[in-house]
Amino acid sequence: MADAEFKLEGIEELVTKNGRLVMEMGPIVRELLTKCALTVERKAKINAPVSPGGGRLRSSITHQVGPGQVPEWAEAGTNVNYARPVEFGTLSKCIDPGSANKGRPGGMEPRQYMARGFKESEPDFEQFVDEATKKIEETWQ
Repeated sequence: MADAEFKLEGIEELVTKNGRLVMEMGPIVRELLTKCALTVERKAKINAPVSPGGGRLRSSITHQVGPGQVPEWAEAGTNVNYARPVEFGTLSKCIDPGSANKGRPGGMEPRQYMARGFKESEPDFEQFVDEATKKIEETWQ
């Protein structure tokens, strides 16, 4: 499902250095990753193309947060079979020798609804990380 994924690196090492971090940081990290994934999901849905009478692609975009007390990843994406061709396009050249379009590009242009959703979410990520950092600092005081 992962069309947009982000990971927190170094959590394992941090948790093993101080056992109390699992209980204190777990909910904060889960909230951070959930906010990030939900933001990407929302913005990708806004950017997703909708065919007349359709909307299946848009409604299929969802998110998931990793397991465990301190999750290390979150992702947003879709599992519909045509999601990747819509995201990345299907450009190819016509090879039918009898076609008037021989050698011309054909197919579908990339729509990049997930990539745009992720890019548009990046400023929010900074805010979410700042909020989580403040919560962690408050916990340790």
